Amino acid sequence: MKNLSQKAVLFLLLVLFSCSKKSNVDDPQTLPEGQVTEAELKSLNPLPTIEEAIAAYDKVTTDDPALKNDEEALGRKLFNYFKYGKATGVANRELAPDGVAELAKKLTYEEWKVVILSPNKSYKAYKTVVPAGTAAQSNYPCDADAGFEDSKADAIRHAYWNVLMAKNIDSEFAEKMATAHESEAGDEYAKKMDLHNNAVGRRLVKDNPTATTDQLLQVLIQGKFTYLNKGDAIPADNSSLVYFKAKRVYDGTYNGSMTNPDSNGGPWTLALSLNQCGDVIRGQFEITRPNSSMQKRRFTGKLVGNSITLDVATPYEFENPDGLTPCNNMVIKLNGDATTLSGNWTSSNCSKGGELKSSR
Repeated sequence: MKNLSQKAVLFLLLVLFSCSKKSNVDDPQTLPEGQVTEAELKSLNPLPTIEEAIAAYDKVTTDDPALKNDEEALGRKLFNYFKYGKATGVANRELAPDGVAELAKKLTYEEWKVVILSPNKSYKAYKTVVPAGTAAQSNYPCDADAGFEDSKADAIRHAYWNVLMAKNIDSEFAEKMATAHESEAGDEYAKKMDLHNNAVGRRLVKDNPTATTDQLLQVLIQGKFTYLNKGDAIPADNSSLVYFKAKRVYDGTYNGSMTNPDSNGGPWTLALSLNQCGDVIRGQFEITRPNSSMQKRRFTGKLVGNSITLDVATPYEFENPDGLTPCNNMVIKLNGDATTLSGNWTSSNCSKGGELKSSR
């Protein structure tokens, strides 16, 4: 009987040891070290959200600040955190997304790779998601009727996110992260639109290296938008944001002429680009003189009935590299409808003012 008991005990010990070895494959007692492999990256399911990635980074770098100086070790720590949950003992899958809805989305696989291989830059990139979304929604609240998707607000969100990443990190990483973010987009046309608007933001930073992020946001929202029917070719250049939902009555470009008696008279060729959100009208005008010189100015204003009053912004220094004296405190008053707009403009230093005529 005693021998049987000893055999039974040995058998149980063998079973327990065997089970322990098996469980260690998925939940090792000693966590892996070194660079995370491709196979390991693919083994995590589900992938974290942006908010979970931010929270995990904050947690592990607070526990060990030196990790910020070792990208490989930090990437490994973050991977182990999500794979095994042993880095902190926190139930990391219970982190609740908050803020802009974009944060609630799971990372794409390509994004997940970027996060693990470049955790410091990824953290900085994800900290700009909320500011980009907030800027878009606060300036285009009317686009809530489209869920802020594929609209002017969406175009701003993508372009400004890339502006913030390019300014706060660098343009090369901004392109890598933004492209990875779109890698699993279900709507191929929306993906093309997003990639285009991402590129507009990065180009804006490249072309205007001295501009602040706030200035570049104003350039974006007072810039040119191109409405496309779904399936239309995306413009080849990056001079205009594009969208295909939530087109408003006054959205578009009106072509015509503009005079300035204080400066050789005119009339000169005019392209008046408007974008509307409720009673707010923003945009820019371009005038081209016979010698092909061009001037571009931004504006914002109000729509009241069939009348539009636009306050023209003083050019930023990077918008006026030759230091030319602009017409200051310029106000444009237009009347008409969605097809024809005409009126006058006044200025504090271009005392004679001028006229505008345009149609589309």
